Amino acid sequence: MKLAIIGMNPYYESDRILYEALQKGHEAVFLSKRRIVETNFFDKGKFGIFFSVPTREEQLFSKENFPNQELLKLNPEQSYAPEKEIRTLLGGNSNKRISNLFDINYFDAFIFREISKTLEWSTILANYLLSHKKTVVDEKIGSEMYYKSKHGTFYKTSLSGFPYAKTFAITSKSMLLSMLEHVAYPIIVKKSESSKGKGVYKCTTKV
Repeated sequence: MKLAIIGMNPYYESDRILYEALQKGHEAVFLSKRRIVETNFFDKGKFGIFFSVPTREEQLFSKENFPNQELLKLNPEQSYAPEKEIRTLLGGNSNKRISNLFDINYFDAFIFREISKTLEWSTILANYLLSHKKTVVDEKIGSEMYYKSKHGTFYKTSLSGFPYAKTFAITSKSMLLSMLEHVAYPIIVKKSESSKGKGVYKCTTKV
């Protein structure tokens, strides 16, 4: 059985024991919620989530996610989703290289850890997994709740089958230029640091 542990913290001895125990007889993979790659733009009602696994180098130099001790073996030998497909989903940005990606269909069951700090996102993810007939060990995480973030809005809109505009998160000029090759005008632009309807603009031509 292929198990995905989402949000495990290697700082905690209990999580390390759980991870090592699950590896006996199963293929257990740790997936950090901080490194979930969201393909959360909606093209004809499609919604996809892929998970990325930290590299050994990232484990060595990251004080936030990993302890300064013997590294967990978190690098599976094969990836489910081809890199070309991921680049397409992310808007065709050829400058962004993503490795060690997994589609949800790679795993048989999902175990959530540390959900208190990211309750809303964990609930959205659990709902998504359950809707795709996946086993979530704690199904209460997938209970219906009020979503206050745009991720929740996107998810519920997708479930309803209501047409939703293709959406991109732009973090660099190169990503912006790449995105412009895949959209038609007009487009709506919103500043990421703004809220309550502020910082929203309509662009009818390339500026």
